[in-house]
Amino acid sequence: MASGRLMKFWRSVCMAAVLVMAGSSAIAGVVSVGSGVNTAGVYIEWSDGFWTEFEVNFGQDKTDTTIGLELLKELDRDESIDFTLSTEDWGWGITIEGMEYVEGGVSHYNPGWVEGEDWWHYWNKNAGETEWSSSLLGGDVRIVSDGDVDGWIYGRAGAPVEADAALDYDPNDFAIEVIEYVEGEGVGSDWITKQPFNDPNSALGKPALETTSGDGWFIPVNESVTVVPLYPPFRATELVTIGNGGQLTVKFSHPVANDENNPYGIDFIIFGNAYQIIGGGQDWSNGNPEETIVSDTVTSEPGIVSVSQDGENWYYFSSGPYADDFAPTAGRQWDDVNDIWADELDPTRPVDPNLSVAGMSLAEMIAAYDGSAGGTGFDIGELGLQWIQYIRIDR
Repeated sequence: MASGRLMKFWRSVCMAAVLVMAGSSAIAGVVSVGSGVNTAGVYIEWSDGFWTEFEVNFGQDKTDTTIGLELLKELDRDESIDFTLSTEDWGWGITIEGMEYVEGGVSHYNPGWVEGEDWWHYWNKNAGETEWSSSLLGGDVRIVSDGDVDGWIYGRAGAPVEADAALDYDPNDFAIEVIEYVEGEGVGSDWITKQPFNDPNSALGKPALETTSGDGWFIPVNESVTVVPLYPPFRATELVTIGNGGQLTVKFSHPVANDENNPYGIDFIIFGNAYQIIGGGQDWSNGNPEETIVSDTVTSEPGIVSVSQDGENWYYFSSGPYADDFAPTAGRQWDDVNDIWADELDPTRPVDPNLSVAGMSLAEMIAAYDGSAGGTGFDIGELGLQWIQYIRIDR
């Protein structure tokens, strides 16, 4: 069994089968480059779903302007970020032939035009405007003034979708300390880095909502992907494997109360690397979740969960729930208007424990999570306790 993060309800404990908090993020923070008294925004979205925003400073006077292409060139010149721009001058105009941005060790890259919509779509939003407009001019001639924003999207004709910034969480919402880790049998290694899945600190903090491909069968190796119930996180920095005969014990910074006012009475949630089986012999290639049907079967390596107030006396959920065998992790909402993974889902919100998803599309399944990032929920009241502070998983 691999273990991720534990979260107290309304406090999560990332620690079950891959409930890790580390992982590559699909949205980076706004990065500021260049110098000057004016500032323009640049939104860039790659076909792997990763997008980020930059602020580019320019000009020595508020009336100074620049062009859209120059904003990208400034990103390329700036040594504080790993951004590469490729262009081609055809005489009649300049085209984008590739943009790459490396963030968190993960490369996001798309070339120039390939076919269909596979090219860099250019959008503009002038200062004071709230709506994007598809640009009628190329980046080599579009005039940019202070406060304007440019958007570049590869492979999608829709306007930029600025998903909400990552939800803010109190670190105390999640387990903060590993008390004991006993490595069991069968602990494997990351397919790419060869790093073993035996770092128990990977079980602390919130679960990974983005990961990178590691199989290369249906999704290219190291491609950044949103975690979905069909495709869990599985990098060595994103989970710890407990292994047969193993054990993991974590602690919260404070007592986790049995609160009947919590949704569904759930007091803490365990996330892992369980995954939903796809129906109809389909496979998942990080495509459109509306076209993929899920079954009612979850593949998991269930562990016995016990809780304690003092770390000495333990109370067991001996008849379940188990860690983790329900509601595999989902990272983001699916925006079916723009066909993009959008707002981050909430790992402190439980899924209805009576939810049945058989026959749903993946998009419908995630919508049925009702804003939750998934995970298996536990009610302390079932054990006759009013609070706990320690959680243990045994294999």
